[in-house]
Parts: sequence; C-alpha cells; structure tokens
Amino acid sequence: NFELLHDRNGDVYARDAKTGEVRRLAGRQFKDRLIAGFYQKTEMAVRDQSLREALGTLQALGRFHGEPQAVHVRSAKAGEKYYLDLCEPGNSRAIELGAGHWRIVDCAPVLFVRGEAMQPLPTPVPGGKLGALWDTANVPPHLRILVVAWLIDSLRPDTPYPGLELVGEQGSGKSTAAEALRRLIDPSSCNLRGAPKTVEDIFVAAGQNHLVAYENVSHLAGPMQDALAILSTGGGYSKRQLYSNDEEHIINVRRPWMVNGIAISVTQQDLVDRVISVECPVIEERQPSSQQWRDFDNALPGILGGLLDTAAKALGILPDMKLPAVDRPRLVEYVMLGMAVAKSAGAAPTVFLEKFKELRAETVAR
Repeated sequence: NFELLHDRNGDVYARDAKTGEVRRLAGRQFKDRLIAGFYQKTEMAVRDQSLREALGTLQALGRFHGEPQAVHVRSAKAGEKYYLDLCEPGNSRAIELGAGHWRIVDCAPVLFVRGEAMQPLPTPVPGGKLGALWDTANVPPHLRILVVAWLIDSLRPDTPYPGLELVGEQGSGKSTAAEALRRLIDPSSCNLRGAPKTVEDIFVAAGQNHLVAYENVSHLAGPMQDALAILSTGGGYSKRQLYSNDEEHIINVRRPWMVNGIAISVTQQDLVDRVISVECPVIEERQPSSQQWRDFDNALPGILGGLLDTAAKALGILPDMKLPAVDRPRLVEYVMLGMAVAKSAGAAPTVFLEKFKELRAETVAR
C-alpha cells in the first residue's frame, strides 16, 4: 500500500501507492491510516505494542532503503517549472507554473509532504481577477505591486524569500489582510499564529508550513529576528533529539514569512534588508466580517488564477530584465521579478524599482 522513502536528513516518509500522497512516517496521519487499514482488513484493533514494533521496523527500513530524495512542503521546482501542491485529499494534483503558462497536473515530478494543519487550495480559474484581492486585503494602491511581487516570489523556492511586514493603527485590517494573503498561497487551519516565544518555535513552524505568519507582534527579540533572516536565505536549526542521548535533530528550511502589528517589529539591519514593510491605512467604512469572508471565498479561485496569470507573464519577461550593479539591493531577485511584474502589467520596469527604493528608505528611517 505504501512506498517508503527518506530525505537528506534521514526522516522517513510513506507514499500512498494509490493516491501519491506523502505522509511523515512518525506523524499522526500515517499512524491513523495504518491503524484504520489494519482494522478494515482484519476487523481487529491493532495492539499498541505491535504498532510500535511495526513503526520502528518501517522507520529503519525506510531510512536505509534507496537514495535520499527531496521532499517539499507546498512549493517546489523541477527543471524550469515551479509546482504548487493543491493539497487535495485523495490525490496529488498540483499547479505547474512556467514562463508564459500554467496548468494543473495530476502528478507532479516532485514529492510533496502534507502537514497536519495544511488546507487545500481552490482550483484556480484562468483569466481570473487578481484585483478582487484588495477588497479584503487593505493594502494601499501604490504598494500593491510590491505585495503581488512578494506573493509570486513566495512560489519560487530557488531564490531567497523576502519577508512581509504589515503595520498600521488599530482598525486598519492588518490581520485580515495577512490572512487573505496566507489563504491565497498556503492556507492552513491556523493561518496566523501568536508571536513566537523561542527560536525553536520559528523553525518548527517552518518545518510544517510553507509560509510562516505571525500576528499582533509588538516586539521581536534579537534572536527571533536572526531566525527570520535565516528563513529568508535558508539555513538549519539543530537541537538535541532526546534529553537521554546526544543525537541531534536537524530542521533545514528556507521559507517566506509574514508579521503584522501596530508597532514596527523588524528593527535589526540584517532583517530590515530582507523585509517589505507595508503600512495599512485605517478603514473608514467597515464591512461585516462574515460577509467579507464569504465574498473572499467566492472570489478566491479567480484571485488565484489571476495571480498565476500574472506570475506566468512575469516569468516569461524575467530573463530580459537588467539591473545596474549600483541599483542592486540585497533582495535583487525579488526586485528583478517585480520589474517583470510591472512590465507584464503594461508599466515601465523602473516604476517598480522606484517604489521599492522609496519604501526601502522609509523602512530604514523608521
């Protein structure tokens, strides 16, 4: 029923032979599937001791069988194409995104593992309206192109990820905007979580999610900001596996991230260089929350389709983008993508560059 495999860290996974879904061998999803399958075949409950022995044996078999394989969360790249896991139960469908086109494939040439909290994306609609996103996400019109570039860049695991910081007064819809952006590319049963208490919290969340998002953050201690900087460029975190031994457990990740709050929380220079800081204006005319989210859910397939249409056009234009060495910031990959997004929308690439420079100066000044 399952194919065993392992990644470069030695973590073992089980791939469903029928659906292609990949589950962590040590996770609750696979354990429940195993118990349920045993009962369906035998009409007997498996003994706890037998289950532990079986899982231990499978763990050893999976770790030493075959070559290590790359296992991805939500987003991956193979060749010149990007893939986004739709995370639909019972199949392994994914979105394939390339220069000038996108489509849905039944089986991607990459392995996606699905965490406990991950939720499915809607089936995107070609020719959809990305502009409907701003009915829910309260982002100033002159900064929307920066957020669109951030969303598209969050689908590219082969480049450093910029972070996104949403700030504003009470009543500016920061949390609503953050949740809408999260639900567009990496929906979860816990879209926004409270401020991290430890560096380990950040890396554990990054190991289970493609996008790490925190809300109502009033302050980020130095080590937390260092950890977010590592998420942007990629790096590892290790801790002792058990207090009774000296073995390490490694979490090696690169992830996009997002924070929101009333006060500025990104203050360290190293992290300031990697963040897009957007100030949300106060909402003058508020809508009922339930109606707002119903409208958003109805529009979401078209919004995702519009984002993919924009991304495909931008990726086709991207090889033609040039940036003088004097203008190259630390987020050079993001800036060049943003210039391609601007050109795909009929604007001059320098429009994006100027907006980015202005925002960068404001962020440093704050």
